[in-house]
Amino acid sequence: PKTNQYTGFEVDVAREIARAIFGEPDRVDFRATTTKSRIPMVKEEIVDMALATITMTPERAQEVDFSAVYFVTGPAVGMLKDVAQKVKQLEDLAGKTIAVTKGSVYEKVMKEKVPSIRIALIDTHAEILQAIQTRRVDGVVTDETNVLSMIRHDPNLVVAIPVFPPVSKYGAAIKKGRTDLVEFVNGIVRDVKASGRWKEIYSANIGGKVPEPPPAE
Repeated sequence: PKTNQYTGFEVDVAREIARAIFGEPDRVDFRATTTKSRIPMVKEEIVDMALATITMTPERAQEVDFSAVYFVTGPAVGMLKDVAQKVKQLEDLAGKTIAVTKGSVYEKVMKEKVPSIRIALIDTHAEILQAIQTRRVDGVVTDETNVLSMIRHDPNLVVAIPVFPPVSKYGAAIKKGRTDLVEFVNGIVRDVKASGRWKEIYSANIGGKVPEPPPAE
């Protein structure tokens, strides 16, 4: 059911951070963001940290500090069922129009893997879903967790190509120089993994077979 509440794996991780700081998991001021605006919002101190499917890259690490890794995933291709029937491997995307979010690492990744692919840069995954449904694009390349989320909203979508390299490691992005906050968040991430809470959050938000939590790096 639709609610006005923020939900999701990272939302629950943020609530565990709030629980550790304030003793209350709901004492979080969530701010909506896009792939492109996540890092600037941290640097400009609009938010204290960003937990927003941010893949840790050397380039981004020059702009912000990252916490320990709290999630590992990888890119997958999502498409409508009838379109996906003709797609079995990345090479089958040649000449097709594939959406990625603006600022995503996958624009570069896909151009390297399939040089003839057409990339449509779109702000949000919600807008990408609409573009797929109206057939303005043939599909999407994003983290598998995002594809699965889209499928929950529209069962006509499927994973056309499952996870392929490169692996994406998520960490909380924190403004450079806030070493104490980074170390504090690292401790919470470590505790969430060790206590079994990580698996509970995974099961509640993603479902399926629950993996072991990822290592810190």
